Amino acid sequence: MHDKGTALPAGQGISSRGRTRRSQVAYTVAEFAELLGKHPNTVYEWIRKGQIPFERIGNSYFIPEHALGRLLSPAATDPAPAPGGEAA
Repeated sequence: MHDKGTALPAGQGISSRGRTRRSQVAYTVAEFAELLGKHPNTVYEWIRKGQIPFERIGNSYFIPEHALGRLLSPAATDPAPAPGGEAA
């Protein structure tokens, strides 16, 4: 289909799966969920419960990059349990 000379805008039609992501200032709920291997509804639940920091701009929620780092290595930055975790 694309071999017929159809031009696509840069980056369109190319899968980003399995690629290393660049660092961002903030992530959308969908991006954040994908990075953690969670469903977006799980991230919305964490937001509703106040378990992760976020900013709302219009109808969109953005989660700062430092929240991702805290969830991926909670022992290194904060003794608090990750969202959904049980307290000892």
